[in-house]
Amino acid sequence: MNIETLLGRPLLQFDGAARKEAIAGKRILVTGAGGSIGSEICRMIAECDPESLILLFDQSEFNLFTIANDLAAHANRKSIIGSVRDAHRVGQVCEAEKPDIIIHAAALKHVGLCETNVREAVLTNIVGTMNVVGWAKTVVLVSTDKAVQPVGIMGATKRAAEALASNDIVVRLGNVFASSGSLGQIFDAQIAKGGPVTVTDPAMTRYFMTATEAAGVVLDALARNDRGLITVPKIEKPLNIMALAKLMIGGRPIDIEIIGARPGEKLTESFLSQREMVVSETESIRIALPSEEIEEIAGRANRIAEMVDDPDVEQILRDCLLTLVRTE
Repeated sequence: MNIETLLGRPLLQFDGAARKEAIAGKRILVTGAGGSIGSEICRMIAECDPESLILLFDQSEFNLFTIANDLAAHANRKSIIGSVRDAHRVGQVCEAEKPDIIIHAAALKHVGLCETNVREAVLTNIVGTMNVVGWAKTVVLVSTDKAVQPVGIMGATKRAAEALASNDIVVRLGNVFASSGSLGQIFDAQIAKGGPVTVTDPAMTRYFMTATEAAGVVLDALARNDRGLITVPKIEKPLNIMALAKLMIGGRPIDIEIIGARPGEKLTESFLSQREMVVSETESIRIALPSEEIEEIAGRANRIAEMVDDPDVEQILRDCLLTLVRTE
């Protein structure tokens, strides 16, 4: 089925010339380079400017090998195994390679797993961001719409990451359709097995986009160099999950099972809170000012990072993150 039919809208379009000018001849480090979004960003950079040096940074050997193999024709690339959680490794790489730009796409993004692995979510999403910011003149943080008034650990840790990168370029994305572990993949697998297709709630909606659109928003924000602001895709209407399931099932005799919302999930998401004012927009993106509480959230995020090895880390971090969210 055509992706525009599934998304219910035309695909977002971006200015390739501005993107090329922003990255021409630059040394660009991409964390999480082997992930669904990170790898698409790397491909787009390679296609846009073959002379740029792409530093592929990922903790997964397989993912790193895969994206490096995809970019085999791009001579200016280096594959670097490492975790953003390892401050020494991040510093070692940045001191040696001296990146002009860091695109920080590495994160734990699975809502359910972050709920049951709080310490790991904090280490990757908060401490990892602390370890990355400051190592390049330009840093772009890849965030999520789940960071807006979050109710769970994943969204709260990404909101904290945004605060830590508030002097840099912050980009919030929606759900990337057909990415690793995404709803599109889950529905495809369930349909292939003959069902049932599981839907959490008939009223649940989400903003969906393609990996190419996600990478386009990130590189567009980089080209605009909107430091201290939040860039989001200009998608007016979210998709109803039940309607999406029915569309993907088509006329096949497959049942839909309602399983209920899980911890950390909301019925609806939004790209911006009411306290984040839009200051400019194009056909494909909106740019907004962060809320006034951003400095307080950054301070709390730093304190959370210091607590990560406390014996009661799970409860302390959960309480702190919930308090952090309430400041908004």
